Amino acid sequence: MTADGFIRNNRGIDDGKDLPEEYLRALYERISRNEIKMKDDGLGPQQKQPANSSRLLGLDTILNIVVPRRGDDLYMETSDDLIRHMQERFKEKARKSESVYYAASDVVILRFMVEVCWAPMLAAFSVPLDQSDDAVITTLCLEGFHHAIHVTSVMSLKTHRDAFVTSLAKFTSLHSPADIKQKNIEAIKVGILSLNLFSLFSG
Repeated sequence: MTADGFIRNNRGIDDGKDLPEEYLRALYERISRNEIKMKDDGLGPQQKQPANSSRLLGLDTILNIVVPRRGDDLYMETSDDLIRHMQERFKEKARKSESVYYAASDVVILRFMVEVCWAPMLAAFSVPLDQSDDAVITTLCLEGFHHAIHVTSVMSLKTHRDAFVTSLAKFTSLHSPADIKQKNIEAIKVGILSLNLFSLFSG
């Protein structure tokens, strides 16, 4: 398809109006450079895997569930391809009746898990704490902050730890003492506990 054909095909897609031609041409060029390719799923559980540190940790088995190994015909060229592939693999695994549990053989795997889920955890603790004054919700969110700061400190994930600490500091309301509520006092207590973690694990 040519650029002009692409522009013709996309007329009137913005609530009956045309998108700017420069935008469509730039989009066409981007798609032309990074073609969307369908690939057969040739992944099999019997694929031979090299003996390395990932294998010793059991990561190769866990990651092979969703991430294709780099090879001539299996390499995903764009992140969208990879995401689609992962979604298909998860759906395929969900349809199968048997479930597999992979036991971690080394605590190092926790570092990778935290690097993947720290941002959703931060949102899960921050949003309810910000929007609710319920004592149970406040307690659960602050416990989450405390444990997240503990784990990120132990794993020396300083950037992640600082993100949790900064967010927790916002909930202390020490910058605005007139507005302090009970949940802010509880946040101050958790902040003080976190200082103890800094003294134990900072280096």
